[in-house]
Amino acid sequence: GFYILVWLFIRRIYSSTHVAVLDHFIADAVRGDFPDAVRDDMLSVVPLPMIPRERSPRREGSVRACFIGFDTPNKGFDVFARIASAVPDIEFRVIGSGQDKDLATGQARPLVGSEAFMQAVQNCDVAIFPYKGGYRCSLSAAATDAVSAGLHILAFKRECFVALSHAFGGETVTLCDDAEEMIA
Repeated sequence: GFYILVWLFIRRIYSSTHVAVLDHFIADAVRGDFPDAVRDDMLSVVPLPMIPRERSPRREGSVRACFIGFDTPNKGFDVFARIASAVPDIEFRVIGSGQDKDLATGQARPLVGSEAFMQAVQNCDVAIFPYKGGYRCSLSAAATDAVSAGLHILAFKRECFVALSHAFGGETVTLCDDAEEMIA
């Protein structure tokens, strides 16, 4: 609610000539994309509107790593699958498209509603985000879900995850250069 009030205040004061963004790198990108149209006094940065949830005590069983969302090329699903094949001692799950799927067996169970989705995410230990490209946002909805569930994030050094790392630190986000570093 606080962040909505901040955004509404910015919008009311500056009307439609002002832009509110969620991170400084987004403000820099907007300035770069529209150098003749956007001045510094036209941008406001609203801090990341979330606080990482403290992790619940670890459940019994093997470590679970998850890929959250649609398995699109820009999100690096192929990299996630390669990591899964290189680390057989960890259970890899794909949570999205209305299902929670075990990557190794292909067995899936339907997720009906947001509570079932969040429960599937909370049943994991780490969320892996090998995003390759296509994202110039301050954070992805999948990363928001992971942080709100108390998961540790393992991600490529894309701007959105660097911003999360700066906001929440190494206890919440580990940044990697490539798949080999994620595997290690």
